Amino acid sequence: MALLRPKLEFYRFSLNHKDEESKTFFDFAKEELARKKQITRVEALDLLFRNFMRNLSGQYAKNQSQKKEIKLVNTKINKYLDYKPKKGSNDDIIYGVINGGPFNRDGIISNVNDAEDISSLGRNKSILRYYYFLLYLPLDHSEGCFIIQSHSKEETITSMFKNYIGNIFKGNNYNKAITVVYSPKSFQEEFKNNAVLGSFTFKTSILDRKHTETGVKDFFAEYDIKIEAVPKNKDVPVALGEKIRNILARKIYGDKQNSEELNEFDESSVSVRNVVNNSTRTFEWSNKDSEFVPVVYLEDRIRGKNEDGTLAFDELEIFCYTIFKDEILPEIRPDLYAKKVK
Repeated sequence: MALLRPKLEFYRFSLNHKDEESKTFFDFAKEELARKKQITRVEALDLLFRNFMRNLSGQYAKNQSQKKEIKLVNTKINKYLDYKPKKGSNDDIIYGVINGGPFNRDGIISNVNDAEDISSLGRNKSILRYYYFLLYLPLDHSEGCFIIQSHSKEETITSMFKNYIGNIFKGNNYNKAITVVYSPKSFQEEFKNNAVLGSFTFKTSILDRKHTETGVKDFFAEYDIKIEAVPKNKDVPVALGEKIRNILARKIYGDKQNSEELNEFDESSVSVRNVVNNSTRTFEWSNKDSEFVPVVYLEDRIRGKNEDGTLAFDELEIFCYTIFKDEILPEIRPDLYAKKVK
């Protein structure tokens, strides 16, 4: 088992109507789940909740390419069943703890206290752990978001959960929901304030028409060029990133007949290291501000631990809800706060 290093990841997602109409989650509930019957707000959220829960035992909850599944084990064997998903009607949210993990692995289950107690872990069995989530489904809006918790780089259901959310909001009139990674601005600023530059990378593909040597042109006419610049000073603050990149981008690659500035390369990126938690992130420079999405590690934010090493879910629930109300909601729903000001 990997060393637990719990973290949070954030995503925004939008309903994707086939006629490109702007539709709310209330519309989705009415059109796809209530079959156009008249429903109330309470009934709409209940339909969305049941849609989420019902699909946990369906095809969208299993991913054959990732060899993972998510579900809710709704029996006493689930030691955190008290935290199973529930509705927050006042906030249009669904939140709680679900189970998830990999399958298709051969293995042996051994009891550390009984050498004779050994059984087989077949490929048709999943190794399920516990993951907290908070899902926002605004009944008066077309865009929602979710927070998903992971235990480590290896023990995660983030990609699985992202696909799940996209798929359960498909329907007769809706394509798969569009999901994008996101991070509250406070975490972006926190990361930047404790970050140093790692490296700059420029990459492009070149079709070299000048090769004339027999046997070379056909095999080596097109190739990728990748140039990396790594500062020897390991403490260059990220605030200097744009200035340094602009200097590097003016450097020229090529020869007298065929040359171009690095700024003209197809791709450029920057890696950034957080000196506090030693995490590293790489960002595409073309949209570095909108895509500056640091990992939010939880070791120093939530102290409580369960017996199995997972975070105390009551503390995690309070922490995520506070972030949602105080930071995420004002950022993704500025219209609500504009009304309050008026």
